[in-house]
Amino acid sequence: MPCPVSVRRSPASIEIDNGRLRLIASRDGLTIIDGARRLENALRIETIVDAGDSYTPSLRGAPEALRLHAVREGLQGPLRASVVLHWRWRSGSERLRVRTEISLDAGAAHVRCNVQGLNARSDHRLQLVWCTDVHAPRVTADAAFGPVEREPIAAVPGATPFERPPTTMPLHRWLSAHDATRGATLISDGLAEGEVSDRRLAVTLLRATGQLSKSDLPERPGHAGWPCDIPAAQVQGPFAARVGLYLHGPWSDQVLMDIEDEADALLLPLTGESWRDLEGASRVLPGPALTGDGLVVSAAHLSADGQSIVLRAVNLTSRETMGRWTLPPGELYRFRAIRLDGTPLGWWSPATHTAGFEVGARALVTFEVRRADETTS
Repeated sequence: MPCPVSVRRSPASIEIDNGRLRLIASRDGLTIIDGARRLENALRIETIVDAGDSYTPSLRGAPEALRLHAVREGLQGPLRASVVLHWRWRSGSERLRVRTEISLDAGAAHVRCNVQGLNARSDHRLQLVWCTDVHAPRVTADAAFGPVEREPIAAVPGATPFERPPTTMPLHRWLSAHDATRGATLISDGLAEGEVSDRRLAVTLLRATGQLSKSDLPERPGHAGWPCDIPAAQVQGPFAARVGLYLHGPWSDQVLMDIEDEADALLLPLTGESWRDLEGASRVLPGPALTGDGLVVSAAHLSADGQSIVLRAVNLTSRETMGRWTLPPGELYRFRAIRLDGTPLGWWSPATHTAGFEVGARALVTFEVRRADETTS
């Protein structure tokens, strides 16, 4: 049974402990403790001038950290406890306000951070930064069909670069920095631009920019699109985000699967709802089940004609593996492999309620499933 989350307050700090992770928040910053690992000043909010357009950032000067203005108690446990940090920045008539609620759940291995802010600054980029203990990291980012290793874009010897490569990179749900002894993963809910450097994991909360394309950027010669204003692209007003931090060991297939589990726990939490009785309290609503080491469900939906179910499994690991789809017993089904665009790759299988398959390293397999008593062609 998970250890309840406890909260202790002293005149100088607020401490939250769930038996696995410990948070200490004060006006000096946030400290995260995971066993022998201790991250001081673990959270920063940074703004930097961005004179770019919708295609290309053009960052000017050094990032400015928002000032930690206040620390408040949040939820008191025992299932979830939190501390609220208030951040501010001001220059003339421009200002930024950000509220971050940092929380721990009972039994959780990740730190949750809910962000609410008010942007009243133009032409800038705002990032949330986790300050980690990972040195000279390798970088792996989640993508649509599994993780991708991100390496710096290397210059071609003797070539004149047409466009200056950005230091940021795309991510799907998470971005991981890891070395030979440890790792740290940033989990993001819908924020698709991340950045990694020594001891630093960042995600872009917003880019405030007003032009579709500019012709005078040092990062890119000429226009990238039609020069015109973009309504509301300066993102003035309120914004919100949800991010997390998961500390773990060096990279491995098991760590990868743990990251997926923590991302699910943060982004797709279990919820309780009251339903009308469905033919008795013990009524079960079964569905397709996927088994296999390193496999995750990528899709489960009706086909375009509504006559079949499409099931897709992705192998996240770097080795071949065996998998199996199992449908509820009591009926028989036919399976056939299809391409991503729905083109069949084979004939319908004999009637059964399971389908075993082999999938290569970092590959995916998609099946179309139809009841055996329906016409198959």
